[in-house]
Amino acid sequence: MQRTHLALEQFEARELLAVFGIPWSDPTLTVSFAKDGTDVLGTQSSLYSTLAGDGLSSAVWQSEFLRAFQTWIRETNLNLGVVADSGDSYGISGLTQGDTRFGDIRIFARPLDGGVLAIANAPSTNGTIAGDIILNSNFNFSVGGGNGTYDLYTVALHEFGHSLGLTESSTASSVMYENYIGTRTGLSAEDILSIRGLYSGVRTDTTGNILSTATNITPSSSTSSTLRTSSTETSFTASSSGNLLVTGEISLNDADFYKFTTPSTLSQRVEFLLNVEGISMLDAKLTILDASGNVIETLSGRRSNLATQLYLNAGTTYFIKVEGVANSFFNVGAYQLQINYSNAKRLLAQTGLSVVVDNPTNDKLGQPTVLKNLSGPTDQPSYAYAGRIESARDLDSYLIASPTLSQTSGASSNLVVVLSTLSGGLPVEVLFYDKNGSLLTTEIIQVTDTQRIYQLKNVTLSTSYYLRVTSGSMRSYSTDYLLEARFQSWAMTPAHTQNLSLNGTQNILYQSISIATTQTVSLTLNNLGTAGPVTLKVFDRQLGIVIAEMTVDPSRITTINLLLLVGDYDFKFTTNTTNRKSIPFTFTLLTTSTPIGIDPIDPSLTPTTSTSTSQPPSTIFYVAPSFSLYIYAPTFYYWF
Repeated sequence: MQRTHLALEQFEARELLAVFGIPWSDPTLTVSFAKDGTDVLGTQSSLYSTLAGDGLSSAVWQSEFLRAFQTWIRETNLNLGVVADSGDSYGISGLTQGDTRFGDIRIFARPLDGGVLAIANAPSTNGTIAGDIILNSNFNFSVGGGNGTYDLYTVALHEFGHSLGLTESSTASSVMYENYIGTRTGLSAEDILSIRGLYSGVRTDTTGNILSTATNITPSSSTSSTLRTSSTETSFTASSSGNLLVTGEISLNDADFYKFTTPSTLSQRVEFLLNVEGISMLDAKLTILDASGNVIETLSGRRSNLATQLYLNAGTTYFIKVEGVANSFFNVGAYQLQINYSNAKRLLAQTGLSVVVDNPTNDKLGQPTVLKNLSGPTDQPSYAYAGRIESARDLDSYLIASPTLSQTSGASSNLVVVLSTLSGGLPVEVLFYDKNGSLLTTEIIQVTDTQRIYQLKNVTLSTSYYLRVTSGSMRSYSTDYLLEARFQSWAMTPAHTQNLSLNGTQNILYQSISIATTQTVSLTLNNLGTAGPVTLKVFDRQLGIVIAEMTVDPSRITTINLLLLVGDYDFKFTTNTTNRKSIPFTFTLLTTSTPIGIDPIDPSLTPTTSTSTSQPPSTIFYVAPSFSLYIYAPTFYYWF
């Protein structure tokens, strides 16, 4: 085989003489592949067509270039991200590093004179041509060489060494040896010493590598964040709204652990974004864990960004693990991690949804609006729709599909539904039905003035579910809403709910609550029956007066929010039906404020329960740090 000289030769007159042995000033570099037709000193670049003519697809030849680049990157503290190329002329005026039109290092192809396979510029070259590589389109390239072709990886490995600032080597074992003498498979000991000497050694990481030493990230007033330099492994900031932004990097055999705590008063959709594109060539793996270290979700990608959304509980600590994909050659590099607390307006902006008025065409379950899965083929289908309840009699029905068995690999799945008020009126309600139209009992996760979060655990796979949005117990108002539905393997912790029932014979039920710290609570009554309404009255025991009342019709759900001062309160559930048929209902109590002040009562204590038979006994169904809820049989009676 003819040996072809690889030395860096003068191609055209340069603004300044290039000097090797000088590194890039910023260790975060970018690379781009110039479009065919890009001007290279009067000749059009033909990178894509040249290598296509050699039988190499874009995916294959780009992978060979990136593999060559990564061979050097793994031995340094550098990061190299792939970015788009604008097609501006080679050598156009601009920044030596950080020009947003193309990569710091650009790859071209055009005919070159003489016996050179390629040429590369040193980082010290003035202007935008610094580090640029030009492949000689007169030669044929392949993967592995042979049959009169040259191994593309070997050529790229040599030229990228020049792009990083290394000069020629007189040692034949070095990839920087001036002649092509056959296919290379990696760097020599001399090459490693040379590149580490130029860029101050290899990347190291000694913090946050195990769960117990996870880096705690908390909100701050800052919104800025910069990628790491050679002296900083991890940095993070956050916006005043609580959204977090973390930058770090993965070294060999490394993992970065972070922990964060969701806002204390609101369960919500949390977006996790792990960005590597344009930052590094990291094949990243992202794992989200609960406070006990149990895996909630895992994602991985091939030099691509990762994104997922989860509905997480309020005031709860979670962990995040970032690492390289095992056994991947691209398992080192920098990343940027974003944690965004999302809301209805953000989702509307992301999806481009607008409110649809049905007029009304989907009132019946048999005529639902079929929602489209926004997540594509995944084990976590998600749906979103913006609608309007036009009157107290309006009903909006929707049909969604659960994941298939093959998508979940047999794992259980849970359906989380979020209903948010967009404008006007009070929050609407949502009811769940199976594919046969039977009403289902769900857990209530969160209730606020503008939002309700529901959960249906352990859904049936490969089936359909109906969701019906109603006006609740309100008699006349119009409101716009956003309906979100997502299947996820992670089960949220529900609000504290008890299943109760009344009938025409046993038509009264009593319960009580002791409040140790002034706070706002949300009371939700979901009438699952068909035989009659259920009425709830809330009494202030000290004052002996009714402070709240609501009546919920069959197949309806209603929520009221109360500010309760320190003291004792009694609940009375009644029905006016004479039918002996059972009226099942759920009663949910949820704290919606965070008390500030003295310590609350000890939640580990067991509340006492009266054995009086004057009112129906029941079991304790709620214990929280700030109050305890249990059956109370008073020694006096209220007149209702």
